[in-house]
Amino acid sequence: MRVIARNADCREALALITDYTNWARASAQVLSVIVEREGDGLSTSSWEVVFRGGLMRWSERDHVKIDELREAF
Repeated sequence: MRVIARNADCREALALITDYTNWARASAQVLSVIVEREGDGLSTSSWEVVFRGGLMRWSERDHVKIDELREAF
């Protein structure tokens, strides 16, 4: 997936990219993303995507620190 965030500073761009619920609208291969927010930048996201002609599902623990410009999963 490619995203262009024109006229956005680094923090705004990272906030857009890490709003995983938007990914299904941006890519036909991403069927759904459900995010359970826990606070302090922590969340769990559950993904369902089309991959190599099949369906792939997984959950990941996400940690986003906008002020530090960091994302880990």
